[in-house]
Amino acid sequence: MKTFTIENEKLRAVFIDYGARLISLTVKDKEIDVIYGCKNPDDMLSDKSANFGACVGRYANRIAHARFTLAGKEYLLPANDGDNCLHGGHGFANRYYDCKDENNTLVCTYDSPDGEDGFPGNLRLTVTYSLQGGALKIEYRAVCDKETVCNFTNHSYFNLNGGGNVLSHTLFVDADRINPTDSQSIPLKETMDVTGTPFDFREPKQVGRDIGALHEQLILARGYDHNYILNGSGFRKCARLSGDESGITMDVYTDQPGIQIYSGNYLGDADENYRGAICLETQHFPDTPNRPDFPSCILMPSDEMISVTMYEFS
Repeated sequence: MKTFTIENEKLRAVFIDYGARLISLTVKDKEIDVIYGCKNPDDMLSDKSANFGACVGRYANRIAHARFTLAGKEYLLPANDGDNCLHGGHGFANRYYDCKDENNTLVCTYDSPDGEDGFPGNLRLTVTYSLQGGALKIEYRAVCDKETVCNFTNHSYFNLNGGGNVLSHTLFVDADRINPTDSQSIPLKETMDVTGTPFDFREPKQVGRDIGALHEQLILARGYDHNYILNGSGFRKCARLSGDESGITMDVYTDQPGIQIYSGNYLGDADENYRGAICLETQHFPDTPNRPDFPSCILMPSDEMISVTMYEFS
């Protein structure tokens, strides 16, 4: 396993080639590492569910019943989350990438063979991490020799205080609606307006303010673990997270249609690490390969998928 560090005057980021994982991100003027999870690279080999800091694919989030149909053919995937496929099965998070430090920019490439985890086509994913002032920029580029589906995200867990839980962090999400889910976290047919519900973060509020409300969706997921349908289109600011103790603020920018907000509901399971971090995963919607009403995640062999997400700290 190889370790790589890129840094500038404001940030220092440490990665490993296993899963192209971000294992540390230090905001220098505070000397606070805002990334939660394993710090010893070798410990990442035992991480098969949390996906700490990983680049997740071939399809991030869930695909219902671990199957989908594309161009008239059904594809069967590993069922690793009940009846469903989560984060691509074995997934890109648990593969070694070819990583190169190119002038303080980390370029990570993974070649996924046709049929890996059941997905069609030989796909090449290139993930480029770079620092721009106080921002970590993540660019995804993918090409494939067959029609396929794909969805990539970074699965970092953030704690802007550097410790404790994140319930006192303040969160803003620019979304009027979410995808409510069934008991297996698969989106229901109808979307849900967040107005008047615990899911409304259009005005900044503490993560923990409403997390214990007796709302069916919170009870099913043990907290927040939902796709927010982002307002607007193109590359835009979609969320802001603020640490109450550190004073660090993180603005999230993306060109993706959704963002999964996961409040660490299974971290620590009620010990001192319970809800010790929060994920803000930019993405296509869960189960899109089975939902033609969702924004398309299809990649044609004549096209290149390009997407950018940025986490900016101040």
